[in-house]
Amino acid sequence: MPRDVSKAIDLLQKHLKTLKKNHFFSKGNTKLDELLNRLKAFDKIKYNPENNEEKKARDDLVASLKYMLENEIDSSVGVFANIKDIVYENFSYYSGEPIYCYWNGSKTISDAPPGIAILTNDTRKKSRQINEPFPIDFKERVLQNLEYLYLLPTGKILLEELLRFSRNNSLNEHIFILPQPGHRGNSIAYQDPSHALHMVADELLRQDTKKPLNVAAALERATDALELEDPYQWLADQINQMPQLKYLGMPEDKSYLQEKGIVFSKKDIENWLNGQLDIKDEIKTHFLNSVIIALQKYSTSNTGTGSIIRWNPDPDYKTNQRRPIAIGLGHELCHAYYNAIGMQPGYQDFDESTVLYEYLTTGLGAWKEVEISENALRREWNDILSQIPATDVLNHKTVERRLYYDMEEDTSLESSNSCKII
Repeated sequence: MPRDVSKAIDLLQKHLKTLKKNHFFSKGNTKLDELLNRLKAFDKIKYNPENNEEKKARDDLVASLKYMLENEIDSSVGVFANIKDIVYENFSYYSGEPIYCYWNGSKTISDAPPGIAILTNDTRKKSRQINEPFPIDFKERVLQNLEYLYLLPTGKILLEELLRFSRNNSLNEHIFILPQPGHRGNSIAYQDPSHALHMVADELLRQDTKKPLNVAAALERATDALELEDPYQWLADQINQMPQLKYLGMPEDKSYLQEKGIVFSKKDIENWLNGQLDIKDEIKTHFLNSVIIALQKYSTSNTGTGSIIRWNPDPDYKTNQRRPIAIGLGHELCHAYYNAIGMQPGYQDFDESTVLYEYLTTGLGAWKEVEISENALRREWNDILSQIPATDVLNHKTVERRLYYDMEEDTSLESSNSCKII
């Protein structure tokens, strides 16, 4: 059975205010309300192929929803991509399309879950998933690149954890890999954002409580693990010393708050935890992000959620000419890993915490030595180069560590003259 369309409705309602503020629709905010109303109507309509009147009403609604999803929203935005996929799952359920295979470990595939789901076919003239002719070799490309990643020690851990999630999660969610059109970069959407963030991040980013109890509990665990004599002072120091976090470009290496002449004391931290101190708006984002970083290892996890990856292996996509396409897929799978284990530190789209979401997956800043990251995959990649045929020109190339997050990732490499080691 497909995921309930009510999930798409809940997702849109949750992010409606932010989406309207950022004007992601091509024809204004009224389209957001129209999409919401059509989703609600689609959720309520009955499907009876024997009843011509009900069938016509459903077909008309499907046609209008399809037009809106394919022509009037930006599917590169994670929320929209997720909504689109949920609705298309429902379209597909009644039409018998699309077709998936499931990767279950090295050289093992099946035609049913569990496993990492790979879209292998779409029988329409134009694939509804990408609105272009379906790439006939997509399945083989995904399988080959998963095998390359499985050769890496980090890649094997990563993929086996994702397989464990597919087998064991109670919501019957999975990791999906779909094709991305040739002119777009790789992307990912989590299936349920409310299950992806760890409990400290979820509590702080919702900002709906005066007393952050999950933060207090995580600080207690940090106190035990690090044998802290003064946990309030320790957390104050972490916040005071944290450099400015940049979503794009080289991170700073000096204290952001010191430059502003701001110092938090241990008493400030105690008061904040007790709901007796409000953080000024101009530094609140930095403060909250710093707390999330400091307590990442000590937060309890969320329930976790599945992910929908859109991967572009097209040789004409310029980033694929500069780094192995398997590393590009690996980056998205690292995102999927943190979604699956419920340990995301930030939202994936249009939020001040998105810098944390990308730093963790890329392996930057406080997370440059984290076990699962793109940079961890990069550190091991050159060791398996002899096992990759020279004819595979999109993968038979050496890689370096990324020093910062940038959409044009070739500028963020260790050998770039404009970069320094962090």
